[in-house]
Amino acid sequence: MTNYQYLIIGGGMTAAAAADGIREADATGSIGVISAEPDGPYDRPPLSKGLWKGDPLDGIWRKAKGCKAPELHLGRVIKEILPKEKRVIDSQGNAFTYEKLLLATGGTPRRLRFDDDQIIYYRTLADYRRLRAQTEKADRFAVIGGGFIGSEIAAALTMNGKKVTLIFPGHDVGERLFPRDLARYVSGIYKEKGVELVAGEKVVASEARGNQRALKTTSGKTIVVDAVIAGIGLEPNIELAESIGLTTENGIVVDEFLRTSNPDIHAAGDVAAFHNPALGKRMRVEHEDNANSMGRLAGRNMAGSLSLTIICPSFTPICFIWDMKRSAKSIHVLKRSPTGSGLTRKASSII
Repeated sequence: MTNYQYLIIGGGMTAAAAADGIREADATGSIGVISAEPDGPYDRPPLSKGLWKGDPLDGIWRKAKGCKAPELHLGRVIKEILPKEKRVIDSQGNAFTYEKLLLATGGTPRRLRFDDDQIIYYRTLADYRRLRAQTEKADRFAVIGGGFIGSEIAAALTMNGKKVTLIFPGHDVGERLFPRDLARYVSGIYKEKGVELVAGEKVVASEARGNQRALKTTSGKTIVVDAVIAGIGLEPNIELAESIGLTTENGIVVDEFLRTSNPDIHAAGDVAAFHNPALGKRMRVEHEDNANSMGRLAGRNMAGSLSLTIICPSFTPICFIWDMKRSAKSIHVLKRSPTGSGLTRKASSII
């Protein structure tokens, strides 16, 4: 049995930020990180952004702060949490004890209603490697989903000379994220750069056609491509929390200190459902900034340096839109008023 003062379940950006937050308040306390992925903590945004512009893969790794790095246990899943004993058991039968536990379990990509193991549900470094390998031999790609992941992957592939068909149920790219005029403008850019937009459609079936995939849509259209990527949202990984009776509500419910209904267990990142006083409701945020800021605060709070967690009070970065004209990233930020009564658009310069 391995004993830790602080144990983190999940090995993503939130977990890395939490370890840094712990070190800000406790320079020597033992930290264990248990992750289902075979890779150590890394930044996810470059998987659909910088790596497709030539940024080096080595630049995505998260380096731990402090002189005592967390101990990583990779490629394993937690099967059971025993809160009364403050003990967890992983998929290899190993047991770990803790004084404070953080659930940074993130989310699992939503899947289409049919089985096709050739579809890449894009989220991890393994998914990036798989897709990058396919670009070496394939030219035509279908991307399912017009939100963050779908639109960014469509842009990345197009900038790398691939023919892309973007399929989504709405009228315009990102219409659930942007005001109508901005979504229409974004759609225009994608069309201008050669992305084929198939709007108002859902994919209902997929079948092999030689070395290609034939996608069937709700209207009966058939789209034949070399490879398929899907980005249709995330489902928060709350199974562990539910198994031990923690309060859940579209995520793991946390208080202003990111404590769950068990005060020795915290939750942060994509999986945490917190109360936003500015909007007057409980919400989850799937965003890099949220993962880093919430993770760091969770770590500090676990180590006893209690800080109130205030997320999205008056300024909310909503999205990054790729400017394919210049092969660079143009940041378009939607600002929310302090009362949450409206959204305005502010565009930065190209960076």
